[in-house]
Amino acid sequence: FVKLMLVILLPDGKKIVYTWCSEWYSKEKAGALGRYWDVCLVNIKDGSKVNLTDSPKFDDREPSWSPDGERIVFSSRRQVVDIQIYVMNADGSQLGKLTTGNSSNYFPSWSPDGRRIVFLSVGPYPARGDICIMDADGSNVINLTNTPDIDDYLPVWSPQ
Repeated sequence: FVKLMLVILLPDGKKIVYTWCSEWYSKEKAGALGRYWDVCLVNIKDGSKVNLTDSPKFDDREPSWSPDGERIVFSSRRQVVDIQIYVMNADGSQLGKLTTGNSSNYFPSWSPDGRRIVFLSVGPYPARGDICIMDADGSNVINLTNTPDIDDYLPVWSPQ
């Protein structure tokens, strides 16, 4: 079976980036969710599809296009426990890790000018979620909410 999650249209309307799961695995083989997700791309004009991460050992999800359509930021479980934020070119090349540490980081979203990324940071356990921003290269991380008694969730930049 195939399960889709989070479908995002390229700013120019020509391609869609999405996450999908082609199989369920036992927890011994997969991450805590019992399945692997990949970041994929489909060309709207001809329907051609490309699996950009094609990672049977990793849990890649929550992709977001850069405003110029050249890069994709996403979260991934590539470590034993924590989920971190990665960036790659729109063709899947030049993969780079943006966040580190003991917190799990989710739901990255580009600023309209492409200079910053907002994301949800949770942890270390039992901390609640906070909304953070960083420069597009992963530097200058700032916790915007810093609310230990409130669970902040799903940050998204406004269009302008």
